Amino acid sequence: MGELAVAERPEVSRELSVPPAPARPPRNLMLDACRGLGSLAVIWVHTIIDSPKLAKTAALARYGTAFFAIVAIFFLLHGISSKPDEGFWAYAKLRFRRLYLPFLVWSVIYLLLRTVNRAFVVQKEPVHLNIQRLFMGTARHLWFLPFILLAGLACYHLRAVLKRLHYGRIAIAIAAFAAGFIIANIRSRNFPRIEHYTGKFIHNAWMFLPGVMWGIALASIYPLLPRKFTKTPAIAFVGLFLLLGSLIWLWFVSELPFIDTRSVPSLPRNISGLGLLLIALYPWNSPILVPIAAFGRTTYGIYLVHLIFVDSFELLMKRTHLGRQWWLEIASYVVSVILSLLLVRLMRAWKGTAWLIP
Repeated sequence: MGELAVAERPEVSRELSVPPAPARPPRNLMLDACRGLGSLAVIWVHTIIDSPKLAKTAALARYGTAFFAIVAIFFLLHGISSKPDEGFWAYAKLRFRRLYLPFLVWSVIYLLLRTVNRAFVVQKEPVHLNIQRLFMGTARHLWFLPFILLAGLACYHLRAVLKRLHYGRIAIAIAAFAAGFIIANIRSRNFPRIEHYTGKFIHNAWMFLPGVMWGIALASIYPLLPRKFTKTPAIAFVGLFLLLGSLIWLWFVSELPFIDTRSVPSLPRNISGLGLLLIALYPWNSPILVPIAAFGRTTYGIYLVHLIFVDSFELLMKRTHLGRQWWLEIASYVVSVILSLLLVRLMRAWKGTAWLIP
């Protein structure tokens, strides 16, 4: 009798088949490039705001902060900036860690720098500390991080509302745009009974609240816009028209000397930010955008560190009695941009400081 053939034992793979992760959409170089332009604009304003010769040109760079406010809310609600199902508390924890903790550390850093400066260079009283510094910070630009944190938390639940709506989005867009327009036309009043830094935060927040509202409006209506508009240069041309028109408007109406944020009208300032966002939404990934786009990917880091260099050069000009020479201010701007970029990249390269660069 022949031997029975025994089939070989089939090999069973112990590895579980894992479905591939969904492909991440390609990075929009135009968006990164516009972020870079926004950062350059903010540094320019902070460099020449008190310049006898160049202060007027600040009007042409007022789009930066408004752009960043609108961008943050638009991408929160449009579903690109965060995981869609993470939940409010997970989102709040993430944003607190990413925005507020670096804000606190940078407040300490700027406090130490200003204390040393006042003690050994300009012989002034130490920086006044109070509870309001917890949302104003110890440098004139840090207020924006708590502001954008609070704005994001306040708008978060609109994500679920917008997902359930289709044409109902139109009503939300109209209401949000109208609210932003009304707020932009109401000048923030003085608060004589409120502590100085609280009043300053209110002025700043009121200035860019229309941008938050228009971020809601654009995120609401954007999915309903025809692709012939959103995927073609048409959206960029509309944005360019808004940007250039509002900057020309700002050139003629901005008040000099600059006293506080109310010296610049809110309506054209926020329109300029909206215009730059529309330009950024056009998916143009040309190689010519690569350098400025690379700079734009360091946006928050550049924002946080640039005053270290801007204020240092301003102090140097005063101590050397060179005065506010326009050519020195341009040189200060260029060197501040370069040094800020180098510092941000250096900090990102080391794990111990990378978390300080959102």
